[in-house]
Amino acid sequence: MRILPPVEEEIRRVVRDARAKDPLISVARLKIVLEEHFERGFSYQYVSKIADKVAREALIVADRTKIEEGMNFTRENYRIMAAGIYGPLRRNSLRTMKIPKKHKIGAPLRD
Repeated sequence: MRILPPVEEEIRRVVRDARAKDPLISVARLKIVLEEHFERGFSYQYVSKIADKVAREALIVADRTKIEEGMNFTRENYRIMAAGIYGPLRRNSLRTMKIPKKHKIGAPLRD
């Protein structure tokens, strides 16, 4: 019998809650928790499969969080570096740049 996605999401939520209470909970104990919550039976293989999916999902979320933190750090460093390098160049170039009043095409530039 196929389990509908909303029901499976509820099962995953119960598994996450049980893992939050006891991180070392066994699959047999998860099976008992699910059976008490939903008042129906579950196969050991199904509970094992769902527990693995929940664990993998938690690892993926943790990895994405670490990657995002690293990317934010890199972006901030690049922004600071760019401001440090290009900021003075922009300010100096605007102060020292001489723009000729009128210039004919092909005529040499004067300082």
